[in-house]
Amino acid sequence: YQRRVHGGAVVGLTNYAAAYATGLLLARRMLKKLRLDAKYQGVEEADGEEYHVEPIKGYRRPYKANLDSGLARTTTGARLFGVMKGAVDGGINVPHSVKRFPGFSKEKGELDSEELRKRIFAVHVAEYQKRLQAEEPDQYQSKFSMYIEAGVTPDEIENMWKECHESIRKFPDAARIADTHKVSGVVNTKKKEYMKKTQRYKTALKVRNKKPSTKRSIQKKL
Repeated sequence: YQRRVHGGAVVGLTNYAAAYATGLLLARRMLKKLRLDAKYQGVEEADGEEYHVEPIKGYRRPYKANLDSGLARTTTGARLFGVMKGAVDGGINVPHSVKRFPGFSKEKGELDSEELRKRIFAVHVAEYQKRLQAEEPDQYQSKFSMYIEAGVTPDEIENMWKECHESIRKFPDAARIADTHKVSGVVNTKKKEYMKKTQRYKTALKVRNKKPSTKRSIQKKL
């Protein structure tokens, strides 16, 4: 699977924590490109609290973006909103409410920031892992084999994402190590299959372009 330099976050790259980190990376890269990163720092340490980027008096207005969900499901707790939360905490002004964040209670009409924080740092994943270790160790070995192979224990998950956030803020332009990267024998097979199909398509296209057009051949004979 793909691995980034940022803090060595090499597992759990499809969960809510990874979605948040992606939004944070997007925000810090964009603001650096626009030379707004120094003034609009956002939330330097994620806490799950509601946050909105406000303009700084006497300075350029914050970069504004609107969330386009497209065909993605906009259910409460969807990773799409994790990306948005990361972008907002990263300093981009995205108009939003907290109703779709994990931890929002319809009855109370308020957000449980601690619950959202757990998702941002994958604390809920660590808690689930610990429960499986104690009650069903075989399932833990099966479901979290990538964590085991990468040497990431449940107690290290939160710190892994904290270091990831710190690294993103320090080095937002850090390049990806490789498109397809091996970590303890794990390979992104979907990426390889896609590359093979693309190569077959390119080959077929070249062959088709080499064949003479029937219309041109008839015109030459005439």
